[in-house]
Amino acid sequence: MKNIFTIFVALFVGATSFSQVKKKDTTETSSKIRVFTPSSSYKSKADNSYKWSVKTDLFSILTGEFPIIGEYRIGSKFSVEASAGLTYGYISNHDLNILNDDEDDNYVNSDNPEMGSAFRVAFKYFPSSDYDAIEGWYFGVQLMNKTTNRSYEKSSYEIDDNDTKVKTGASIIIGKQVFQDSNVVWDFYFGVGLASTKHTFYNYNYDYDTGIETINRNEETKSKPNILLGLRIGFGN
Repeated sequence: MKNIFTIFVALFVGATSFSQVKKKDTTETSSKIRVFTPSSSYKSKADNSYKWSVKTDLFSILTGEFPIIGEYRIGSKFSVEASAGLTYGYISNHDLNILNDDEDDNYVNSDNPEMGSAFRVAFKYFPSSDYDAIEGWYFGVQLMNKTTNRSYEKSSYEIDDNDTKVKTGASIIIGKQVFQDSNVVWDFYFGVGLASTKHTFYNYNYDYDTGIETINRNEETKSKPNILLGLRIGFGN
């Protein structure tokens, strides 16, 4: 009987010790920390998540257009861009006008720059697999409407009106947009399209028989190829 009791005590002590060791092992296993490592595709999206930019166009400023341009990403490869600005006609419409072939030597020169307006909207596609829109090479469509005004304030003719040129057109554009570490963005593009230009101007006519000189208001509209060139700088995020 004593031997049986001794055996039961030994088995109980052994079972208790095994249970403690097992519990300790389970606790140590559950205390390990799992580390999640993002995939390369996830990193790519996080590192190239530019969504918007605000810019101006240096080339446009040289021709008397002062735009504020905003661009916003509307998809992984698409963006929409809108521009609004003022124009200042410091260059004669007669010199810039694509209808010069139809104007005679009796053109009354508009001598005073006035303010006008310019609006543009573009839809862009960024095909590169290395970047999300709005970074890298792109192509798209741009629509535009630009009004340039000059007055006859200093002219010897009393003309209470403006020499006005309204240009409306659509173009296919291709360019590249690059972001720097400081969130500065550079955007260079080239475009080709078709534009309709309506030019309102004045000329004079002298009748040698009567000795009377008259002033005539003219409106001419023509469509011709339109070439675009842009160099933009701004910031984005």
